[in-house]
Parts: sequence; C-alpha cells; structure tokens
Amino acid sequence: MDDIRRAAAYAERVCGNYERKLRAHGVRLQGCAYLEIGPGRDFGAALLMKDRGALVTVADRFLEPWDDAYHPALYRELLARVGRSPALERVLDQAGCHGVIELASAPAEDLGVLPDVVFDVVVSTAVLEHVYDRRAAAREMRRVSKPGAIHLHHVDFRDHRDFARPLEFLLLSRWAFGRMAGRKRTCGCQTRSQELTQIFEEVGYVVDEAKISNTADEAYLDDFIPRLRRIWFSRYRRWSREDLRVLGMHYWLRA
Repeated sequence: MDDIRRAAAYAERVCGNYERKLRAHGVRLQGCAYLEIGPGRDFGAALLMKDRGALVTVADRFLEPWDDAYHPALYRELLARVGRSPALERVLDQAGCHGVIELASAPAEDLGVLPDVVFDVVVSTAVLEHVYDRRAAAREMRRVSKPGAIHLHHVDFRDHRDFARPLEFLLLSRWAFGRMAGRKRTCGCQTRSQELTQIFEEVGYVVDEAKISNTADEAYLDDFIPRLRRIWFSRYRRWSREDLRVLGMHYWLRA
C-alpha cells in the first residue's frame, strides 16, 4: 500500500509541476494537444492533465498494459487525493485508459505512429536518460510539435545503479556501458547535461531555460575525479569539476 500512496503522490506532484510551469508561461490547457513521453508504470499525471482540459497522448517504448492488481488501487488512491476526476472515474469504470487518453506504443526515437506538427506541449520526467539515441528522440519530438510548441523535460543524469555514487558509469567505455545498460537502459546514460543542451540546439530547439536540479556531493567528486582522470579512453577525462557535478536538469524548450 505504501507503493500505491507514493505513486499517487508522485502523479499528483508531476501534474501540478507541469500545470504551474505551463500556466506561468501563458499556456492555455483547455484544448491543448499534449504529449507525455515515457509515462512509466501508470498514467496518473496524464489523466489529471486530461481533467485540466488537455487533449492527452502518452507514448512509451514499453507501454504499460492494464494490471488489475495495481492500476485500480492506484487510481482509487489518486482519486481520493484529488477529490474529483472525470478521467480517473471513467478509467476505473471501464478498467482501462482507452478512449480517455490516446495511447501510443512507440519509443521516443521513433514516434512514427504520430503525425507531424500536432502537439502544443511535449513533456517528460526522468525519461530522456533512458532512450537509446537522444538526438533521434529530440528530432522526433520536434517533428510532432507545432511551431513554437513548448517542451518541458526533466533529465536525471545519475548512474541509477547507485545514486550515492552517481558518476561511476563514466569510468566505462561506450562499449562496456552499452553492454551493461542492456535493452531498457535502466541505469541511465553517460551523456552529460551540456551535451544534451547542445543536441537540443543543433536539432533546432530554442533553449529558453536549462536549470540545474541536482548536483554531486563534493566529497564524492573529490574521490571520483582523480579516478576519472586516469581513464585514458574516457571522453570526460578532461571535463571540469563544474561540468561533472551536474546530475539533473530541467529544460524549457521551444520547438
């Protein structure tokens, strides 16, 4: 039950963060064509955005199927937290999200099931660090966006195997990292925030804001950086301490 409560609280928090940021920048949610990339195990945040009037689509390489042992309990808990939600009520009544929001089984790098120039808003939370090809994902997200569309992306650049040692995977070669990361890339990505910012700009986005959300512990950097400097094949060997310390970033982009 604790997992259900945490998941419901997370969905409510993510929706609230998106809503506040979008409204602060003058985005009208009613009738807004809204795409969430990589919603994860549930579609709670997307369903709450549906209640705000957005026309919601979610896209995921591993789109989560309905689970009778998990989703009803989660959505009931989320409904209890928010008080009223036509979207959640309908999903619970029909035991599924079809017809409430659009579901696209597609990776961020290949959103071919979605047409060009459709979305006003594209969002993701802790997703882009898990895709195979961030440049391809950036191109695809821009392809499906209307000119001037708003993008909100939070990216977690930590080594997900051990958040207390968040840069250890930078000691691996690209080949060794790829072999270790496997199909689902659950450990995150070696790509650093500055490189992702450059990708966004090269693909054609305007980066309105790139705000650091998390940094490495100074004592850990004291231990890690000398070890990194000895890895002759690492492309990060000569990176500055300030560049290496960035572990999380909030991006505000315009397509």
